[in-house]
Amino acid sequence: MAKDTLTSKYFNNKVIFNSPKEYTIGDFVLDYQVAAGLTGAMDGSVIDLALVHSDSGSSQRALKARLSVRHEFLAQEAVFEVEQNEGSYSCLQVEYVVLKPQHTAQGLGIRMFAHQAYMAKTVGIHQIFLRAVADASYNGAYTWPRYGFQALMDVPDQAKFATLFPGVKDLAELMSTEQGRAWWKSKAFTLSMCFDLNEPICTDTLEAYMAEKGVQIV
Repeated sequence: MAKDTLTSKYFNNKVIFNSPKEYTIGDFVLDYQVAAGLTGAMDGSVIDLALVHSDSGSSQRALKARLSVRHEFLAQEAVFEVEQNEGSYSCLQVEYVVLKPQHTAQGLGIRMFAHQAYMAKTVGIHQIFLRAVADASYNGAYTWPRYGFQALMDVPDQAKFATLFPGVKDLAELMSTEQGRAWWKSKAFTLSMCFDLNEPICTDTLEAYMAEKGVQIV
């Protein structure tokens, strides 16, 4: 299948990539194509790579790759980090990404994340983490679960969720019905979330949402 029209218009790896030195993720060099994929960058983006020390507590601190993206459709610079440990595990952290209000209803967000998930799987990144914010300005706490992200709740989060949605096991169960999604949209609160590339509940949800919205990225 061919790319859908919106993907063909905005997602072709036509980016400027500024890298101070080579950084590898497993067997893959983090070049402009990998950087564009991992950040979901649209054509015309400027991506800056910075290498920073990990806070993982390892005796030999690894370097994280921090990718900063600038584009006219973004509210401000988007920031992502790739972190690897001594073994084969690596993860992507979404620090900040927000589209300007006039670009939020076009279907760009799902296409950006679909590219991130596709590239993460390609280079062997297992998980994508973020903090999904719910307030008057951001709807991430609703949108990210629609893409397949699963909530990471601590004890206070679990208590709050149980009070708001008695009898519901978790956010995935709540989001599985139209009524549940409506409830969460009206009562959502800020949560940490994870998209696990090895978990069908994440990947199947993403694929179903992409099919629903007519998204085809390759």
